[in-house]
Amino acid sequence: MIIALGVVFSLQALAEKENVGILSTKFGNIVISFRDDVAPKTVANFENLTKSGFYDGTVFYRITPGFIMQGGDPNTKNGSRNTWGNGDAGYTIPPEISKLKHTKYVVSMAHRAADINSASSQFFIVLGNAPWLDGKYTIFGEVISGQDVVDKIASIKTDPKTDQPLDPDEGRIIKAIISSQESIQSNPSVQITNSSDKYLQKQNEQKIADEQASQGRPVIFGFITTAIIVAIIVIIISIKLKNRSKNASIESREEKIAVQIQIESDKKELIDMNSKMYDAKSELGSLHLQNETKKKEIILVKKELESTKIEISKLSSENKDVLAQIQLARADLVTMKTQYNQVEVKLIQENIESLKKELFEITSEKNNLVVECEILQSKTESHKIELIDMNSKMYDAKSELGSLHLQNETKKKEIILVKKGLEFIEKELALIGKKDETKKTIEAAGAIAASINSKYETTKKELELLRVTHAILKTEYLNLITKLEFLRGKDRYPK
Repeated sequence: MIIALGVVFSLQALAEKENVGILSTKFGNIVISFRDDVAPKTVANFENLTKSGFYDGTVFYRITPGFIMQGGDPNTKNGSRNTWGNGDAGYTIPPEISKLKHTKYVVSMAHRAADINSASSQFFIVLGNAPWLDGKYTIFGEVISGQDVVDKIASIKTDPKTDQPLDPDEGRIIKAIISSQESIQSNPSVQITNSSDKYLQKQNEQKIADEQASQGRPVIFGFITTAIIVAIIVIIISIKLKNRSKNASIESREEKIAVQIQIESDKKELIDMNSKMYDAKSELGSLHLQNETKKKEIILVKKELESTKIEISKLSSENKDVLAQIQLARADLVTMKTQYNQVEVKLIQENIESLKKELFEITSEKNNLVVECEILQSKTESHKIELIDMNSKMYDAKSELGSLHLQNETKKKEIILVKKGLEFIEKELALIGKKDETKKTIEAAGAIAASINSKYETTKKELELLRVTHAILKTEYLNLITKLEFLRGKDRYPK
């Protein structure tokens, strides 16, 4: 039985081997537990890159306290700061979106915001709950130890514009390895030394033990049965070996070889059985996780159903209140209709009649104004005709006045010439002396001059009369224009 129990414990230890990622930094180690149950391709890609030394010397180049710290860019090893964030592994991997949430210390793959298929080597550790990232990025692990190391790196000094660490060595991954939890416990070189990590490690071991215990008795019974069978085989082999050692002189070399072959075949069978048991346990564990997930989903659905029922009950109560208010409003409306007085109806009708009369008066006044406007328009047209006649008469008077003015000018010129002739005659008479013929000539010339002067005076008087007539016509013309403008204004603004 002791041998059987030892075999059982060895098988259990073999089944409990689970790979974890260890990131060694200046402040200590960060241990990442992988979720290959929901993101197997992403976990395999991270393990392969880690084993090849891809992450050694890289820097957490983007540190935003309370949000994330991002790393995995090969350009951060020796490249310029301007290139940080642009590096990758030279290929991309498909997304593996799950229902896991981006809570604190969750590890997720980074990709370009516009292309969900661009994930390659860069990853980030969540520093605070970020539900807006859920369903958009692939979660493939969680920090199970070294949370204080994560917090220390998250608190280092950074450039406020780029969120890059001012001292890259404070955010640098010195070495990244893939190991199992058993090797972490047995190998001091990778074992976490601080007390908080030990406490978390014990919690993790207790969690794994609880999960194994919750898988049920049939599995443990299968382990014990297999261990007993193996123990019986080992006991039989040991008895045969003892018997053969006592009778070594009798047994031949061929029998020893046959026994060794039998032992090797038994060992192979034992290894095959162990591998099958490990596969069965893994499958059972995944089924258990799926079952737990389904249970959680059912609980959430039940909670949502309860909240929905509560909301429906609230809505139904509100609906009842609304219906009651509608009934009250209808009753009030009926009351208002019954209380409506016929006197008010008569008053409204009288108001309508008075408004109709006022409208009729306004319409008749409007019609009168239209008639008056038409009369004024006809008067205006007659005045326009009279004005045109007066303008033609004024034009004729002006023409006649112009001709009289020309005649007057001609007469003036003739009088001037006559005066000049008289002056010449007087000069001649002075030279010639006083003779009878000369006197006659002078008398004739005087008579001519007198007639010319009389004509001049007559013409001058006619000219004055024409000027007076012109002034009177001009005054009448201006009065007509004023009257016409008055009539136009009255036509334009009827009262």
